[in-house]
Amino acid sequence: MTPWRRILIKPKCEKCGQSFETLLGFDSIGTYDDDHYNVGDKVDTNSELMQGERYHSWVSIYCDNCYSEWSFDQFRYAYQVLSNLVQKGRIIVKLGSDILSAEDIDNYVKNYIDEMKNAGWYSAPIGGVFQKLDFIYENQQLYAPSEMWMKFLDEIEPLINEKLKTKGWLSGKNTCRQDYYVVIDQNNRIFIEDSKGDKVFGNKQDEEV
Repeated sequence: MTPWRRILIKPKCEKCGQSFETLLGFDSIGTYDDDHYNVGDKVDTNSELMQGERYHSWVSIYCDNCYSEWSFDQFRYAYQVLSNLVQKGRIIVKLGSDILSAEDIDNYVKNYIDEMKNAGWYSAPIGGVFQKLDFIYENQQLYAPSEMWMKFLDEIEPLINEKLKTKGWLSGKNTCRQDYYVVIDQNNRIFIEDSKGDKVFGNKQDEEV
């Protein structure tokens, strides 16, 4: 496995507003050790990092505690939306050979989340939320991936997002990361830019050294 270069940054959590330290991993062409940097560090000319290059990376928009809470919320709300669709007769949900009522689904997700937390899970799975269930949607058995599966997701995801945003998760269900670019300036110092090309996590003194 190729090691990653990492740079220490301190972003602000979108949910709680607290700053948190994390390592922004970024890859580049070449062979190297598992290098670690701070913003503004002078880069060794033999490091194979090139002036003017932009190395894409990303970091969570949430601190660890908020990410954990977000993941369980999006998991819980997905099942709440599913339960509402069952109540409206929009979908049939099966667990094995059993057809689940809305109340069954509510109890199922509560027990599922309790089991994960009791087992020490840090976060709920983001993908494959419904992997243990079978669905009949618009009189068709649902399979992923398929056109009908995408239609189902198009129906439920805005409803999940609405619940998340009401709870204070402003970026909704699928967005839990922020893209950044690691750059090497003309003085061979390492900095980070956002998607607009503005330097972040540094200061003017760093840039002028």
